[in-house]
Amino acid sequence: MAENMPPTFEQTRQLHRSLTEKVLDKAASDPQWKQQLIEDSEAAMRTAGFPELQQFQQMQAGAGASQESEVRG
Repeated sequence: MAENMPPTFEQTRQLHRSLTEKVLDKAASDPQWKQQLIEDSEAAMRTAGFPELQQFQQMQAGAGASQESEVRG
């Protein structure tokens, strides 16, 4: 994915699917993490360190910067 190009719908869908699969796998294999996910999902996701989540955050940050430049421009 090019740095300044927004992701396509299909790229976003695949990233979401990959993240969902990893969350489900981790919850199934780690009961303690599953309980943390239920009680404090943000903390659980931070501690898991899924690369897909970081990609989503970068996409959101990029979208915000893109929208901001459009408003200014």
